[in-house]
Amino acid sequence: MKNWPITAVRLGLIGLLLSACGGGPAAKPSDTPAPEAIFTSAAQTAEARRVERFLQTATLPPEAIIETSTFATPTPTPPSIQLSPSAAAATPAPAATQPASAGERGEYLADVTVPDGTVFGPNQQFQKTWRVKNTGQTAWTTDYALVYIDGALMGAEPAVPLAEAVEPGKQTEITVDMVTPPNPGGYRGYWKLRNAAGQVFGFGLNADEAIWVDIVVESEGAALNVTGTPAVARTISTISLSVDNAQVSGTCPHNFRFVARINLNKPATLVYTLEVGSTSGASIHTPLPAQQNLGAGEHPVVYELSVPSDATAWARLHVTQPEEAFSNQVDFSLDCA
Repeated sequence: MKNWPITAVRLGLIGLLLSACGGGPAAKPSDTPAPEAIFTSAAQTAEARRVERFLQTATLPPEAIIETSTFATPTPTPPSIQLSPSAAAATPAPAATQPASAGERGEYLADVTVPDGTVFGPNQQFQKTWRVKNTGQTAWTTDYALVYIDGALMGAEPAVPLAEAVEPGKQTEITVDMVTPPNPGGYRGYWKLRNAAGQVFGFGLNADEAIWVDIVVESEGAALNVTGTPAVARTISTISLSVDNAQVSGTCPHNFRFVARINLNKPATLVYTLEVGSTSGASIHTPLPAQQNLGAGEHPVVYELSVPSDATAWARLHVTQPEEAFSNQVDFSLDCA
């Protein structure tokens, strides 16, 4: 057996003892940090960035913080227009009624065309012409206009400039292009004058009256019930009845305006009455029977019926001479809200 030197043996034994006891060279440290070290570092970084952003935005004006592209700039909405019951859907608001000076006044003279109660078919074009007089102290220039005030506009322009200048004491004619409404019934529209300053004035002694156009729209085959007489021998050709506004809500009493149209094949003496019935128990005063000598052709008959309180009712024209005949029945109601 080979004999090793004592020193070497001793060193080897010492090495074995140290190895067995966990000694030896120090382990190489890992490059990966501990998890708690990662979380702590991330939190510190995030907090630093949050503070940095806060400090930056705190110096900006408020409008710079919100992205303007995200919100659309609101567009002002024009005021809604309250339609009158008999006006077309696109009826504009009536003209302003700022009073004019005492020197502005007109006088109605005549309906040159379309007298009250003229009958048209639906959606029919027509021209309404009034003859008026300047009874004020100021000349009317072409900057003056006839303006819509209330009622049915009937497809007209709401302001129609005068076609000529009118000196005080002089007359002129004013024409407005119109279109009849699509639905059968009675329609009336009110008009006044407006000066160059935009002030509205009317007619009459106090310059506060309006002129109007008044028509009846009938569909083809207007209702007619003629009894007991062959068609070829009838005196009465057709009868129709309409009301200006069939459903009314507002202050009571209210005057309903009915227009009857009687067409005669030949001259005759007519006896007729407006019959009214209430389905709600309301008390409605009816007019007395009337008698007229009428020639052949068409004749309007106008009734103003005052209803004092809430009512649901109907009306019809009843002719008793020279033959019995009935118009169509018109339903109407009043709500005193």
